[in-house]
Parts: sequence; structure tokens; C-alpha cells
Amino acid sequence: MALTFTIADAKGYVYYSLGFLVSFVTLLWLKFKYQYKYVAYFLSITGLALVSCSVMLDRTALHIIDPLWFVTISIYGYFTIGKTYGNILLSISTVFMMIYAVFLLNDNVVSIHGYTLGQKIAMASEFLICLFIVGYFIGHFLDSIKHAEQQVKLSNVNLQKQNDIISDSNDEKTILLQEIHHRVKNNLQVIVSLLRIQASEISSPEAQVNFHEAINRIMSMALIHQRMYEEKNLSALNVEDYFNTLLKDVMYSYDLHVNVSISVTSTLSKIGLKTVVPLGLMMTELVTNSLKHAFTEVEEGEIKLAIFDEDYKSIQVVYSDNGVWKAPSGSSFGMELIDTLTEQLDGKYDRIISKEGTVYQFQIANLDVDSEIESSKL
Repeated sequence: MALTFTIADAKGYVYYSLGFLVSFVTLLWLKFKYQYKYVAYFLSITGLALVSCSVMLDRTALHIIDPLWFVTISIYGYFTIGKTYGNILLSISTVFMMIYAVFLLNDNVVSIHGYTLGQKIAMASEFLICLFIVGYFIGHFLDSIKHAEQQVKLSNVNLQKQNDIISDSNDEKTILLQEIHHRVKNNLQVIVSLLRIQASEISSPEAQVNFHEAINRIMSMALIHQRMYEEKNLSALNVEDYFNTLLKDVMYSYDLHVNVSISVTSTLSKIGLKTVVPLGLMMTELVTNSLKHAFTEVEEGEIKLAIFDEDYKSIQVVYSDNGVWKAPSGSSFGMELIDTLTEQLDGKYDRIISKEGTVYQFQIANLDVDSEIESSKL
């Protein structure tokens, strides 16, 4: 093309010769250095400079093809360097074409008296080259999209296979864990049965009471494993369901002379194993104390348990009864156990005894939340 313009119009020779020289230099640069990014910068900047100089300085040619060169250079910038750089090239090209159209076009048209055959052939060749380059970029872009779609489909297929494998593995683990909870529950019930047989052979009333309380403590843990066996989510228990069942099971184990109602409310829907085991033992001790000591002077007994999730990491537990009783003087195993379990839950509690009854207010940590945080860090 440079040779054609040299024959047709010697004034355009310099721009096309420089363009040919730039292209040759970039090819050598790529062959020996493989510095694609630097080549892209160099080629786009020099190409933009050559086309801009041609538009601004050459008055002997009507710049019909130059806007297409500007578009070609901008597309090249988009594909090789990125969107931001392509936008910059396109903006600069637009500014030069606007200046040409507003200030130089009329003078340029007046100075032209017609194209020779050589100039027409050169212009057609240049137009075809620009279209070829643009077509190449568009084709490459479409190939990239097609390849990306194929990769996405392949990734989705592999991901689905992995999900199926993980799902099958989780189902197997869930079944195994349910079986473990079921066996632990059965073993604890065997222990309870043995303790009951042993208690029936003991004549000491005090020893029988101790056995009875030990059985209730074991039953509170057995109930956890029973509920975990029944739950689909093996990491947490339904709060109201578990504590309603626990408190009523303890109540039914005593021969009461008054009617006692039990109510459980909670804003915490689920609770994990690390928290529910010590909390269940604490509630077992409290309801046992209420049933043994609180309702000797009332006609209708009432036990209430409220559990609130104050924030993500802490839980407030309020246990109350309407009985009138005096706590035994000195320390007892039950109260020592409550103190130990409260400390295990990183908590504290207040006990309020009045004529209306007794209230225990616990502030404890949700240990399962801490475990989730540590697991996420790992």
C-alpha cells in the first residue's frame, strides 16, 4: 500500500512508510522479546499518532478511511490492554475527528480536485485492510465468548459432579451420625435401667433420691441424642421442643401432690451441642429443686423457662417458679453443679427469692457460635 501511494501521491508516502516501519518493528519485538503488553502500548500510541498527524496535516487527501483507522486502533486497545485504555484511545480519536470535521474539512474538500486511479486503488486497499483487522478482532472476540461458554459449561458439569459427590458423602455422614446418636441414646438408657434396678435394691431413702437425681441427669443427655437422631440438622436442636420435653420428663419422674404446669418460650430457634448439654443439665437441676422444695405450700405449681438470644454470641436464660421454699443451708451438689456448668458456659447468674417465687437469671455464652467462628478461620 505504501508503494501504491508513492506512485499515486508522493505526499502520503511518509505516513504509510512509517506505518509499515512500525508494524515491522513490532513484529521483530514480539519475535525476540515476547513483551506483548509493551508492544500493544507502542503500537497503539504510534498508530494513533500517525493517523492523527495525517488528519491534521495532510490537506491533499480526503480522510475517508481515517475514522475507520481510529476505530481499529481503539478496538485493538480494548482487546490487548483493557477497557480503560481503549476508552482513552477512543476519546482521543473522537476529539481529533471532531476538530477535523469542524475546522479542517471544508478546506480539505476544496483543495482536492479528484482522485487518480492509483489513489482509488490505494484507498480501497486501505479500506479492505481496516475491515480485515476489525473483522479479525470481532471473530477473535466471538471465539473467546464461545470458548468461555464452553469452559463455563464444563465447569458447571464438573461442579455438579462434585456437588453430587459431596451430597452423597454428606448423606452417608448424616446417616452415620444419626446412628451414633441412636446408639449413644440406647447406651444411656441401658445405664438408666441399671441404675433403676440398683436403686430398687437400696433401702436408704437418701441414696434412692441421689440415684433418682443421677438418672434424671443421664436422661437429660439421652434426650439430646434422641432429638439429634430425629433431627435433619445434626448440628442444632429445636430449643422449645427439647426443653419442653426435658422439663416434663423430669416432672413425670416425681410423684407430685399438686398440679404443676410447665411453659417454655424462646426467641432462639436452634441451639448447638456444646451449649445445650451443660444448659440441659442446669435446667434438670433447677426443675428438680423446684419439684422437691417449691410446691409444698401452693395448690397450683407453675414453672416457666424463657430463652433469649441477646446477640450473636450471648444467650439469656430466665427460669422461674411460683413456689415458696427456702433453699437448703450450706452447699449442695445440685447448686455446685449449677455453678460449675455456668462457669463452663462462660456465664453468670442471679437468684431472686421472693413471696411470688424464685427466679434464676443466667447470662451465658453461645459456645457453638465461637466454634463456628474458629472453623471459618481455619
